[in-house]
Amino acid sequence: MALTTPFGAVGWFYEAWTSRDESYERYRITAAECPRISEEFLEQEKRALGWFLYRQEFECEFVDASSMAFDSDAIRAAVDPSIRPLGCLTRDWI
Repeated sequence: MALTTPFGAVGWFYEAWTSRDESYERYRITAAECPRISEEFLEQEKRALGWFLYRQEFECEFVDASSMAFDSDAIRAAVDPSIRPLGCLTRDWI
């Protein structure tokens, strides 16, 4: 069992959540769906945290930081695993 809020669209939790691996059951429950958390509290948190952190912490969204030059989707699209790194960047060069 893995319980957490997202921390950007990177890392083990993001990979496990977005993978097609059927060995995991995934449940997304936002704070608004939890009856013990009031709308007033959520509005206070939204004002205090700002939209980015609020979405991450209370709406269970994998969001990229607004300070990133490129979003995670653009970075993933730019990577081609079939291309080998330059020789100077591998252990063969040492």
